[in-house]
Amino acid sequence: MKLLSAKESACSRAFVIESTGGNVWFNGWKKIRKRFGESVVKCSEGSATLKGSKKLFEDGGRIKIEYLRMWKTGGDFLKKLLIGVLKNPKKILDFNSWGLRSTLRLYSVVKDFRRKSTRKYLHRLLSRRIRVRFGLYMSADLTIRVKHDDRLKVVEIRKVVNDGLMRCEIPAAFEERARKKVKIVSTKNRSIGDLIHNQRAFAARQVSIYCCAGKTYPHVEGHVCFRLSNGATHHKILANANDIPRACVADRTSVLGRELREGFANWKNLRGPCPEFDHEHLQRCMVEDGGGNERLTMTDVQKVKKQLGEFVLTPLDRNPGDTLVTCPAVYHSAMMDTFVTSTGYRIVQQTEEEILLRIKEDVDRCGLKRFVRWDSKGEIGCAYVLPKHKDIERFRPICPTFKEPMVKTGRLVAKGLNHLLFHLPIDIHFNLQAVSHLVGRLQRVNRKVKGMKAIGEVRSASYDIKEMFNKLPHSNINEAVSWIIQYHEGKGQSFVRVNTRGKGASFGLTIGADHWRKLELRDIERFIQFELEHTYTSATGFLLRQVVGIPMGKSTSPPLACILCAFAEARFLCSLGKLRKNVFEVRLVDDVVLMTAFLSEKEHGKVCGRTVVIYEMFGLRDYMSDRDFGFVAADTRYGYRHYEVDANGLLVLRLEVGLRYVGDDLRDVAVFVTKVHDDVPNRHVGGGDNLIEKIIRLLLSCVADEHDSHLAGIVE
Repeated sequence: MKLLSAKESACSRAFVIESTGGNVWFNGWKKIRKRFGESVVKCSEGSATLKGSKKLFEDGGRIKIEYLRMWKTGGDFLKKLLIGVLKNPKKILDFNSWGLRSTLRLYSVVKDFRRKSTRKYLHRLLSRRIRVRFGLYMSADLTIRVKHDDRLKVVEIRKVVNDGLMRCEIPAAFEERARKKVKIVSTKNRSIGDLIHNQRAFAARQVSIYCCAGKTYPHVEGHVCFRLSNGATHHKILANANDIPRACVADRTSVLGRELREGFANWKNLRGPCPEFDHEHLQRCMVEDGGGNERLTMTDVQKVKKQLGEFVLTPLDRNPGDTLVTCPAVYHSAMMDTFVTSTGYRIVQQTEEEILLRIKEDVDRCGLKRFVRWDSKGEIGCAYVLPKHKDIERFRPICPTFKEPMVKTGRLVAKGLNHLLFHLPIDIHFNLQAVSHLVGRLQRVNRKVKGMKAIGEVRSASYDIKEMFNKLPHSNINEAVSWIIQYHEGKGQSFVRVNTRGKGASFGLTIGADHWRKLELRDIERFIQFELEHTYTSATGFLLRQVVGIPMGKSTSPPLACILCAFAEARFLCSLGKLRKNVFEVRLVDDVVLMTAFLSEKEHGKVCGRTVVIYEMFGLRDYMSDRDFGFVAADTRYGYRHYEVDANGLLVLRLEVGLRYVGDDLRDVAVFVTKVHDDVPNRHVGGGDNLIEKIIRLLLSCVADEHDSHLAGIVE
């Protein structure tokens, strides 16, 4: 490639190349063929093009290039014209005299620009000129929607569509583009769950009646309740709600013709009458059915749906493929307990239109009009419940919010909150960003434990936080959000930029990136406060306002819950003081799984030939009510500790220690010693130092090291 490019730059057209042979091309044969494929090469049969002489180069030898010809794009000149339009948009009027074919060629050159915003701008300008001058819509592609059927041949359908385009009265220059842009979309047939699940309809009813009397279906506590997988034979065939039954269409060819005509009729660039399609041509798009009678049909599904129409058919939480049949009265009772009669919700007397109007007015009053992107077509979602897979007597609330007016702004704020959470120091909280980070976090804990001087027993425990979302006061949530905002403001950050069309967030300006929006941290805080006060949902025909807990179903719910946990964890770790280094914990974001590890503090020493280990017993008692340490000063504070002493692996002593402080200085230390075994001597056999006194001095040396510069006339 480099040799040929150098020859082209030197305007050398004829020369000889020495090839050593081989079968691996350094830059790839495709690039050479595309750029110099039309060059003329002399061979034994005469002359040939370079793109047809690949084997000649691979065999090796002297190869004569008779004429070197490099391909050059023809769009360079057109691209310069478009650059001129970017500099002066009025130059777009110069293309009014161009024909359709030339204008389409100019339109195709737009893809050579790198920035997406530039391409969209130029496409918009040229599309407007083409629409005004020629009456054609560049963004309107011919789309044929066909119901999925394994008997259809897409290749043959495309041939029929191309024949139909040739019969349409459209310009010849535009016909080629129309053929390239044809989209044949195979639409999905409805699954069993889409056909029979009716929990949303029952969730909206204000009243549901008992209808289980005289029914032969399985009962639980007097109510019909069973899974289709455990029902009769005609129920078991519908056990997997994700299965798609086959539609019973007798004349699929006629249906295909109607789908093709609908596609052409909806095409905005259609000129003249809609083309007709011969039955013979449509028949070529079909293959013979090779299926058997064992396939599930739509008739089987409709039959079961009619039999169980008076009951609630709902998917299970964490197992959407399974279907539970239950009594409407039981489902209505679960809806009432979860939403209407719950202490976290209040019934609102206004209509939905009045509520949305008031929310919009409050947005303006709170100064969030420019921050919130209000969707005038939005509406409040209808909540429902799903029985849990492991325990069908318990239900999980589901609050859809994808239609709410502020849902787009909520998604951006959620990205910003996650970015703030993920950029907290790892040592002040236990939040795990992803499951894939668990191994690295545990390895970090292991390295810290191994690096500690006093190695003791490591313990771990796992917990599950119950009622994490729906029992948290709004005041605590606002406090946690204010904490994380203030932390990042203390680091010099005042905003966060998020990608509105994908993943990504940054504290920087991200200059040159499209679809990024700047969110001020204080606007995020005010939006969260506003959202907590205006969280509404509809259940059993009632309009409810959530007054306690994380906003259910919103995009901000997961980051708010994690931020609240991180806030509590940071306060807990700060309260540990020196003991912080002995505590390690990991919290999983989803559903919250906690893992804790505690390292017991140990002090080792040698006293009179004995190996002495002193354990500090954390949390056994806050004070010793039965001990009088003799501290009488009124302007001091006190501390109390409890230790156990092992000598040669045997528990021998219990020590109760009292500490008196004046200000931050440690003034007095008092120790009470209790022997566990009577055979522990005060002195080593054969003479020597007092054993208990040596142990106490060893302990006090550790206390002195702990307080370091805060010792003032200590009395032992």
